[in-house]
Amino acid sequence: MPAYNAEKYIGAAIESVLNQTFSDWELIIADDCSTDSTDEIAKAYAAKDSRIRVLKTAAPSGSPYQPRKAAISAALAAIVSPLDADDTIAPSYFEQMLCMRQKTGANIVYPTMYVSDSNGGYRQFAPTDENIIGSSMAGKEAVKYTLDGWRINCNGGLIDRRLYMEIFENFDSTISHGYSDEFLTRQLLYYADKVSFSPEKYLYFINTESVSRKKSIKLFHFLINDRMLHDFIGKRYAHDSETYLRMQRQVFHGVYDALRLKNSYDFDKKIYDEEIVPLFYQNINLIDWDLIRPYETKKYFYLLKILRRHIGAVGMIVKFGDKLLKSLS
Repeated sequence: MPAYNAEKYIGAAIESVLNQTFSDWELIIADDCSTDSTDEIAKAYAAKDSRIRVLKTAAPSGSPYQPRKAAISAALAAIVSPLDADDTIAPSYFEQMLCMRQKTGANIVYPTMYVSDSNGGYRQFAPTDENIIGSSMAGKEAVKYTLDGWRINCNGGLIDRRLYMEIFENFDSTISHGYSDEFLTRQLLYYADKVSFSPEKYLYFINTESVSRKKSIKLFHFLINDRMLHDFIGKRYAHDSETYLRMQRQVFHGVYDALRLKNSYDFDKKIYDEEIVPLFYQNINLIDWDLIRPYETKKYFYLLKILRRHIGAVGMIVKFGDKLLKSLS
């Protein structure tokens, strides 16, 4: 459980582990140098239950990747179950997920995600295809379901610890950009022989105060993630595969998402120009225009292709909406 300034929520997250029908677990909480009482709350629980351990990172990393890595590296068990400090799991979660793991022999078992709603309840969110729930597939196949939109849920789960450790040992595990955790998920899937999807509930709380949702230049870090995915997918999948196509479409759509994000907030211009604008150009140059052309709206395709050296102009056009783009349709 990576945690940062989660004092309002971490108690519920810990309690959901304490309430499990399966009791042979160890909870490792890795505090990313919180400035509130998160660390104190976690330690209070640890003082009452010897199955709970609390770690602290040397410095705030700004993403869940590094505290998660610290916790997994310190884990004693062969199976890892990630749980964010503002989420919870159903009481039968471990028991039912372990049953599916034993039944299918999967290296990874993912639950069904339920997302908090405005009424204080939860609604089923992912997988988006009901037929996936209860099924299994090869890890390499599952990767495509995470590209150009998440069609499966990859929060929580039961995951072979050796997969994590092999990735930490064989790839750059010093990354800490805002979407590094998502990149790690794709790596885990790729190297898993089999992935299964359980109907068991993972309750995802939409925390508007989380690091990933606060106004910050880090909101643009999905551009870094897309570039890393381009490299990772491009080296491992055929360029005529659906997985490669979906990665290319994610890169393409990511540029427009970033432009809309820029138009939504008043970011520091100097920082934006120095840190983010170069990412736009790097990602535009990764696009395989011939490959994605049949799958994209004509107006957006040509706008970005024609003006790809003038990202500021494209941003202004996007800001004023589709009305100005109709002539390109």
